[in-house]
Amino acid sequence: ILIASHCFYDNPHGYGKMIFADFQEWLIYLTRVANKTKHDWYIKPHRDYLPNTIENINKIIQGSKIKLIDPDTSFHQLKKEGVEYVITAYGSVGHELPLLGFTVINLGYNPHICYKFNYHCLDKKNFEKLIYKKLRPIKNVNFNDIYKFFYVHHYLMHQDNFFFKS
Repeated sequence: ILIASHCFYDNPHGYGKMIFADFQEWLIYLTRVANKTKHDWYIKPHRDYLPNTIENINKIIQGSKIKLIDPDTSFHQLKKEGVEYVITAYGSVGHELPLLGFTVINLGYNPHICYKFNYHCLDKKNFEKLIYKKLRPIKNVNFNDIYKFFYVHHYLMHQDNFFFKS
């Protein structure tokens, strides 16, 4: 299982109420869950991480079974090495990685929530049930749904702002 970490300084509630107060609390929780499973766990920081990110991650995962991997490691390499599952709060890996055959688990509200190409856990109980008892790859991912999501998210939806109306 790979954790696709978020920047500790990003808005954790960008898509609505998240289960956790912030990404640090999210990662601390995941270390506790990881230690109760038989899976191998890894964390991959975002490639353009900010200063102190790696140090903060190392402090949090210290003593857990989560291993930090190089941020420049490609997802293709991770797939070849047997990583099947990716956990994110609401990251773009949710629509990118199913195209490579990964099963993505969103932990909280996310832009992919209306689609079936990811798991969506909106509370800790649901997430723990999935991780401990029901974790299975999502089969027969409909790529057209991913393409539709991408179009809607990146081209159809525009935020209103001071200068332009969508």
